[in-house]
Amino acid sequence: MKFKKISKSFGATQALRDASFSSNSGEIFALVGANGALKSILIKIICSYYEDYEGEIYIESQHVYLHSPQVSFRKGLRRLHQIIDKVVVPTTSITENLALNAYLDSATGLRYRRQHI
Repeated sequence: MKFKKISKSFGATQALRDASFSSNSGEIFALVGANGALKSILIKIICSYYEDYEGEIYIESQHVYLHSPQVSFRKGLRRLHQIIDKVVVPTTSITENLALNAYLDSATGLRYRRQHI
C-alpha cells in the first residue's frame, strides 16, 4: 500500500498537504500524532469517507481511486470508530464488526443513522 502526496481541502482551507507513506504486505503500521495532527482526515480518505482528495493511492502496485466505503472494504481497508462502545457488537466477530462499520460509513448507513440513532 502506498499513499503519495495526499491532500485534502475544505473550501479554501488546506487541511492536509502532500502526506505520503507506504506499507509492505503483512506489515502493521500506526498513525501516531498529537490531537489536530490530521490522522483522522487521512484515515477517512483511506476508508472513502472523503472522496474529494488529491494524490495517488496504490494497493498491491495498482493505482486505485477510493470513491466509496465499499471500494475501500473490497480493497481490504478497514477502520473502527474511536467510540467503540457505540458501534462494536461484542457478540460478533472482528470481521462482522468491520463490515458493520463499513456499512455505517456508506450512504445507506448514514441515512439509517440519521433516522434511528
